[in-house]
Amino acid sequence: MELSQACVAGLVAQIYEAAEDPLRLQPFLERLCSVTGAVASGYFVQDIPNRFGHLVTQTGGSAESVRRYHEHYSRVNPWFQVAGSFSTGDVVIGRVEETLVGTEYYEEFWRPQGYHDTLTAYAFKDAFGAVGVMVARRKWDPDYGATEVGLFQALVPHLARVVDLQRRFFVVRDRGEALLHVLDHLPFGTIVVDDTGRVIVLNRQAQAVLDARNVLVLQGGALAVHDPSLAPEFRRLLTECIQTSTGKGTGLGGVLKIPRVDNHRGLSVLVTPVPRGCYPLTGPRPAAAVFLADRSTRPRLAVDILCELFGLTVAEGRIAAALAQGQRLQDVRRAFRIEDSTARTHLKHVFDKTGTRRQPALASLLHNSVAVLRAQ
Repeated sequence: MELSQACVAGLVAQIYEAAEDPLRLQPFLERLCSVTGAVASGYFVQDIPNRFGHLVTQTGGSAESVRRYHEHYSRVNPWFQVAGSFSTGDVVIGRVEETLVGTEYYEEFWRPQGYHDTLTAYAFKDAFGAVGVMVARRKWDPDYGATEVGLFQALVPHLARVVDLQRRFFVVRDRGEALLHVLDHLPFGTIVVDDTGRVIVLNRQAQAVLDARNVLVLQGGALAVHDPSLAPEFRRLLTECIQTSTGKGTGLGGVLKIPRVDNHRGLSVLVTPVPRGCYPLTGPRPAAAVFLADRSTRPRLAVDILCELFGLTVAEGRIAAALAQGQRLQDVRRAFRIEDSTARTHLKHVFDKTGTRRQPALASLLHNSVAVLRAQ
């Protein structure tokens, strides 16, 4: 079998098309099967210390076989025992007779599918894991020769480059998702805009404000205030912060109070510059942050966290949370359908356990605790 330069170039192009998303390697794997005469191929990730393998995408195998592999057979795969001896860039022929025959993996999983020897390219390998591409042939197919091995050797540097890009993308994505998860737990809205004023990050509380469309709005993707009388001042604060962030000014931003609009809650808005740091890439960059605080309500409190923090019972935690929201004891009693004496007993226990004696002090203590976070 001989491969043209155009064939190899086409495979390389398909590898780079999957730089952002490993699932886009599917066309590459299908073409690789066709070129090498294989019946199955896969893009895999191996957790070597824990002996666990994951097929990110594959061809030739059924969905059921992939499920069985993930649930059990990847953990009894004998090829894990020899994977530790390989390095990034290695191209390896896996011979069934040398490693698999007689094992549970071979008898129950590999052979029933008609698979035999494999050819594997390790695009990444360290002590903790490996990433690579493999193809499998049937028993009666010819052995892998110099052409197939040479093809994999030509492809593996490109696979290694793409795996490195994917790992970087995943780190950025995971950090971004973790940051958004944290922001969603804050008791106030948070918005980050770029140097054109367009929103690039916002948490759940801020999204709720934008969805109402009567306090803050998006105009052509840029953040703006709905009230025409306040729009110029908000725009000035935002522009000032963006100029500071981009090195064109020294303004610190400021605070804007937005009154109730159409019976909507009023907001306190803080606009502040965001340090840019050193960005090697061009494109939208964080330039300003906008924080939104509801001036008419207090943040909700997580009752289970209050109970754990102060040793409260569930009933005491519910009453403490309600009182911290500004409700009166008689209103709480009616809402929870309990006797006045029971409510007062719970209140006494809450005061004793929190070391407070009055409702304002209790509210201040609870709203300055971590119980404001998980309830949001």
